[in-house]
Amino acid sequence: MDDLTSQKIALYSEYNRSMEKFKARNFTTNRFYIIVLMMVLAVILVCKQVFLTGSIVITFVFSFFGLCVAILWVITQDSYDKLISIKMAKVLEEIEKELPAKPYTIEHEEIKKYKSSKKFFSYDVMQNFMGLVLALIFTVLFFSELAPFCIMVKTLLN
Repeated sequence: MDDLTSQKIALYSEYNRSMEKFKARNFTTNRFYIIVLMMVLAVILVCKQVFLTGSIVITFVFSFFGLCVAILWVITQDSYDKLISIKMAKVLEEIEKELPAKPYTIEHEEIKKYKSSKKFFSYDVMQNFMGLVLALIFTVLFFSELAPFCIMVKTLLN
């Protein structure tokens, strides 16, 4: 193996390691969002049980906060997905063109075949779905507290 090929293999290995670190950061970010959203949901549910009269404001504020965090999670996840696909599909495939073996290209082609032949539910779709479901839950909680408040204000004004 010549020196140039060794350098390309080293570059490929280093880039692959950096991509794996990026993916690990993505998983850490997802765990953070899930924990925050579950804590917000728990605060809302506990406050509804403990503070019967003051829970309207608490639920209103925390459900709005949860909605914002859920939307931010979906946007962040979409950004990570795009960056990972650029790192994997574009850059690694370009580097592999110069190498004797092309493991990522082969893996990528096999995944494409699998996706086209069977129902394939990818992890990123599941994460986005989970973020949207949580956003919907917080939206329902937000408007469930807003409606009685609006009715009360309308009654007081009449």
